[in-house]
Amino acid sequence: MNKVKLFLLKEGVKLSKAGKYLIDRGWELMKNSKDDTHDERHVVRIMADLKKLLGEEKGLKKKVDMESVILAILWHDVWKARRNPDNVFWLTWGNYYEGWGSKKMFEKEAEMAGMKKKKIEKIAEAIKKHPWFWKKAEREMESKVLWDLDNLDIWSMKRLVPKKDYFLSKIWRKRDRLLMRAVFFYVQNFLMKRKEKYLFFSWSRMEMVKRKEIFGKEFGKIWREYRKKLMGRKKRKIIELKLFSRG
Repeated sequence: MNKVKLFLLKEGVKLSKAGKYLIDRGWELMKNSKDDTHDERHVVRIMADLKKLLGEEKGLKKKVDMESVILAILWHDVWKARRNPDNVFWLTWGNYYEGWGSKKMFEKEAEMAGMKKKKIEKIAEAIKKHPWFWKKAEREMESKVLWDLDNLDIWSMKRLVPKKDYFLSKIWRKRDRLLMRAVFFYVQNFLMKRKEKYLFFSWSRMEMVKRKEIFGKEFGKIWREYRKKLMGRKKRKIIELKLFSRG
């Protein structure tokens, strides 16, 4: 039994026939993700935060269709999971198109599974609007839940720390250095400027403030270490050129 089904079992959520199929299919897609920041671990972390949110926001569980919430969480990044964003183009295009891409994938599978049209539309809309540039969009409650929880996981240390060695290895090829400069520029000039006021629930806003501060400090350390390694590479290259010219 996958971890999503286990969560639903513990929460006493009943699934439709289509819902059962879509949970299995969505978990399969995320389990086989080529993007290690958007894989089944991302889903599991969001599910853990969902449990906390439901515990803190009294009455929320009664206001949402839990099956729709879970499916939106599980499917919102399936398009990103299809590729590893290892260049500037895919990093940029992926952040723009991901909502539309995942929405289309979900709609196709949900229609095949025989899910009711109204439910498909509700879940698909939540998936489409999960990227940050939809921050001022009108939303149903299920979309608000996905929005808050996905934005909280951006600041996850479990997500950042394993990427440290990957970041620090990207100093040799020009395309890798360009990619890292784009990543660091995006984090410093866009990600760290996100405001908690755009989240919908008080618990989410408080969590974002705490997590963002910790994330910012750790990311700053990685950035300084990366620059140090980059300078070491440049010095090594200069020494090698001098030795070569002497020969």
